[in-house]
Amino acid sequence: MFQKMKTIEDCRRRLEESRRMRLTSLDMWPHEPHMETGYEIWPDRPPVNAIGRFVLGVMHEGGHLEQIKDIVRQAQAAR
Repeated sequence: MFQKMKTIEDCRRRLEESRRMRLTSLDMWPHEPHMETGYEIWPDRPPVNAIGRFVLGVMHEGGHLEQIKDIVRQAQAAR
């Protein structure tokens, strides 16, 4: 279930949680990761290694920036 954002503090808390999880995920990597190991995310595409998976996550997060801007615009209009 998705967490409902009702206040700017809710948004700040969720963004901080997301940042904390992203940074913590880097601590899961071994000191010498096996970059040749990959995971097939899409059929008929090359496998993606650990760096690629992390970058895809950051790109996904960046994809939400327009959504956040729209929420801010709506909140400002409602005031």
